[in-house]
Amino acid sequence: MKPLLSICIPIYNRAFFLDQTLGVFLQEKELFNNDVQLFISDNCSTEDLWLICKKYQDLGLNLQYHRNDENIGMDGNFTICFNKAIGKYVLLLGSDDIPLPGFVKMIVGFLSEDDYGLVHLKIHKNNNAVLTKYQDHDSFMKDVNYWITFISANVVSSKYVKDIEWARFEKSMICQVPLYMEASCRSENNAILYGKFYQEGNDAKNNGGYHIFSVFVENLFAIISTYVQNGYLSQKTLESIKKSEYCEFLVRYIVECLIFKRNDRFDIEGSWQILWRYYGHKPYAYFYLAVEFLRRCSELLLKYLKNLFN
Repeated sequence: MKPLLSICIPIYNRAFFLDQTLGVFLQEKELFNNDVQLFISDNCSTEDLWLICKKYQDLGLNLQYHRNDENIGMDGNFTICFNKAIGKYVLLLGSDDIPLPGFVKMIVGFLSEDDYGLVHLKIHKNNNAVLTKYQDHDSFMKDVNYWITFISANVVSSKYVKDIEWARFEKSMICQVPLYMEASCRSENNAILYGKFYQEGNDAKNNGGYHIFSVFVENLFAIISTYVQNGYLSQKTLESIKKSEYCEFLVRYIVECLIFKRNDRFDIEGSWQILWRYYGHKPYAYFYLAVEFLRRCSELLLKYLKNLFN
């Protein structure tokens, strides 16, 4: 029988996180016999991930372990996961995103109720998961927004995997996004699932090693623009995504990395040129940059005064 869901974990080292994730899955091990495929793609780690996988196999957790002969990069490892998935849906799970107990049962329950192109997992304070369905592509993408880049937040129909030219996006660092876009734009039914899904506090501190503005500005907008040009989305939707990403995400890194020069995680060469091309003519870019700059200055001043008087 074809499983309903494939959970694929592309991973390099991070043995500690893998141990935690498999420990959560062990609590729902019966679901991994028929309903869920668990596939782990080890990108030639220096840590012994097989030893951890074997431990949980011996405890009754059904999983598949694959190890690349060499490190083929993040995008290459993502591609292997998508191509090895045999479920109706695929969830590419970030190696440091630890699911909360009951996660698998909840996701399987919602997926079994209907057919979707993309189900986006949106963090919400409410413990009770709520599903909102969409038939309009623009409304769906506006609500998903730049979070379409977050691998652990998107459950995608596997039938579109074969339609993606993976080699085109091999060095984009977001090769999963074309699949998510393809599935959502070509499907009549998509959904956002609101709830709590993962443990807090792991993801942000583990990110880095890429050019943040090339990936989240140049590469992302080039992909979305393709679907605007093909008539799936409106230009207004793309502009909405650009503004939301700038105000809610990019501006913090502009101030921290480019103005205060506090950066040891990202490549930032040529960042001002990229930002000028995409945001130089947007009045909101200057307003939100000033607000964030003043906020950060106030934060640093308060910290200095606190240390001075303590």
